[in-house]
Amino acid sequence: MQTDMAEKIIQLVTILFLLSMICERVADFFKHYLCGSEFFKIGDTITKTPGNDIKEQARAYRILKINVWCGIITASILKADLIKILNNVQDAGSTLGWANITSYNLRDVLFLIPGIVLTGCFISFGSKFWHDLLDILYQIKNAKRILTDPNLSQIDNIKSLEKVINTYQSDFIKGAYLQAKSEFMLRDNIRAVSLKMNESGLYYFELKARDLNTQIDPFYNYLLQDGTPQSIPVKVVLTPGEDRIIAHSIDLSSIIFESLSPSKVGTLGFIVKPESDPGDQRYILTCAHNVVHPVTNAKFVKPGTRNVGSSDASLNPIGKIFLAERDHEMDVALIEIDPTKADGIFNSIPELSEPAGIRTLTDQDKNVKAFLYGAESNYQEGTVTSLTGDAKIEYSTDVFQMINLLTIEGKAGAMSKLGDSGCVVVDEKNMILGIVVAGDSKVTYVIPIEKVLKKLKMQLA
Repeated sequence: MQTDMAEKIIQLVTILFLLSMICERVADFFKHYLCGSEFFKIGDTITKTPGNDIKEQARAYRILKINVWCGIITASILKADLIKILNNVQDAGSTLGWANITSYNLRDVLFLIPGIVLTGCFISFGSKFWHDLLDILYQIKNAKRILTDPNLSQIDNIKSLEKVINTYQSDFIKGAYLQAKSEFMLRDNIRAVSLKMNESGLYYFELKARDLNTQIDPFYNYLLQDGTPQSIPVKVVLTPGEDRIIAHSIDLSSIIFESLSPSKVGTLGFIVKPESDPGDQRYILTCAHNVVHPVTNAKFVKPGTRNVGSSDASLNPIGKIFLAERDHEMDVALIEIDPTKADGIFNSIPELSEPAGIRTLTDQDKNVKAFLYGAESNYQEGTVTSLTGDAKIEYSTDVFQMINLLTIEGKAGAMSKLGDSGCVVVDEKNMILGIVVAGDSKVTYVIPIEKVLKKLKMQLA
């Protein structure tokens, strides 16, 4: 609970810091350009009188009033309601702006004006105040990491200690992760490696291992360019030998979804179109292993009536495989839709409606909710636990390592089942995060959508 509260405080202070920067620009305009205006009657805020304490105090009071009023004006324009922000600090951005005022209940309306006034008063403190407070909070957060660092005992002078204190984990974690995963994935007993963040906001490496035949240290040692050692915690999750990370289609056949043969399923993803082509051609994006049989290399796909919203319940082909490709970052296929069948296929996900766009997750995104609707699992929801997962995925004919996958965990384990490959994964606002490619009993692996569309030169239709 305490660590969760610390993260919320950092989120809140960050928001107030950004708002205070805007407030300062507004206040500077009033102080420098309108201080002599007869209309506003602000009074002189620029001329200093160091020899006259009374005039200096009066000038300071005028500046304070300007800062507070500018803070309230800024908060009012942005509808920055501190009370609402506190109640939604993990997604504070959604509370800003007047567009969502229609969703306010009576309690929200009653507290709106007090909340805006409070925000205005707080951001009038100035960006330096909030910047310094953020710096202190991050130093406290960093100190927790340092106190658990086994390398701390090797430090023998104050300069080295200062160097370690002033080096934040976020400064080196990506380089350390790239080095660590290249080493760990060479081990036969390691099935997956992910970069994760604990409740205190500190990064660690999670390894999925079949067994512990080889010793794995609880900390991974990483050397900075100047030779300063840094330690990253390593958490090992043992998985049963029969629990495999498998590509989530039951049959690598040409059938995407056939209600009469539920043993042969994969899931259609969503409809895309070329970035620059002004024509009407549309494609269904799904996984390559759904549509290309390793032996027959089937060229036709058959219709799904679920998560593309097809009204055509027949089993007539709806298109041809335009492209099917698998590499270390993606396993994707484009199905060129037959124009005569296009009217019966549209981007609508059961329980989730139409995708609103695409979203690229960054390091700042934490505990992002994820939702999917697969041919087998139906509607499921979970949480994104890593943006950089690597996994050895078992296909019907081989084991293939994929990198930089999103890892998602449901409330009771994996969100997806066999047959869900290719289904679209969205966030709470129906923004597409990616498509399902594989999973085991606990984790679903998802290909991030931005890299797929960029490589294929496609966009959401």
